[in-house]
Amino acid sequence: GEKKRVKQANSSCDASGARYGQFVSFKHGMQTLIDALESRLRSAGVLVVQDQVRSLQRDGSQWQVVLGNQAIRADGVVLGVPASTAATIVSTVSPNLSAELKMIEFAGAAVVSLGFDQQDVSHSLRAAGMIIPKVAGKRILAASFSSSKFPGRAPPDAVLIRTFIGGALDMGIASLADEEVVKEVLIDLRTTIGLHGNPSIVQVDRWHRSMPQYNIGHVERMKKIRQAEAQLQSFGLAGSAYEGVGIPQVIQSGQIAAANAIKDQAISE
Repeated sequence: GEKKRVKQANSSCDASGARYGQFVSFKHGMQTLIDALESRLRSAGVLVVQDQVRSLQRDGSQWQVVLGNQAIRADGVVLGVPASTAATIVSTVSPNLSAELKMIEFAGAAVVSLGFDQQDVSHSLRAAGMIIPKVAGKRILAASFSSSKFPGRAPPDAVLIRTFIGGALDMGIASLADEEVVKEVLIDLRTTIGLHGNPSIVQVDRWHRSMPQYNIGHVERMKKIRQAEAQLQSFGLAGSAYEGVGIPQVIQSGQIAAANAIKDQAISE
């Protein structure tokens, strides 16, 4: 569905310029996707266990998932956790895979959502947002003009702007208090979009070590990871650390991992 929509959006616009038709979301935000997934799983009879996975072990033809206070036997396993966490979990069954997963670096960032009266912003905001290059001398990495991209994100005569700050080249953001982070964001917005008012709504969300860094050598590392993954029966890795951080790419990684987790069972049957 996503591939078809993107193809249609691209075919209906010029060869150059931004593809605004590719920006889609849910009316009530991305939590809608998570809620629907949880509802689908529960209605299918999936048992949800809230516990920490300590390790994986092979027990004959099955997996043994070792939790904090119990162990669960499983025919197949999908690890949809950060690569650093997956490295610890698989260390006993595949030291090679664990070593490669540990090499994937992560950075953190803060997302600052700000609401303003439209009259307090000189810029028209007739765009999806902006990306700020490092050479510009700003601390913010990018800003999404949410009320321009999606309907219903702000009341009439108001705007919602989501700003991203931090990243691998500005890790000091993690040590700043929320008030200081907001101050840094406002400084840069005043000089980029002509902001001359104060926000009526402020929300700071921090994502510590959640952004995988596809450094030089990542493609070769992924080949080793996939080779080691294939050596584990009824097992799959999923997440943003491997072949894409976008929602469609992460969903696809989950689908592939699920197929790997049941592949050997289908053959044996």
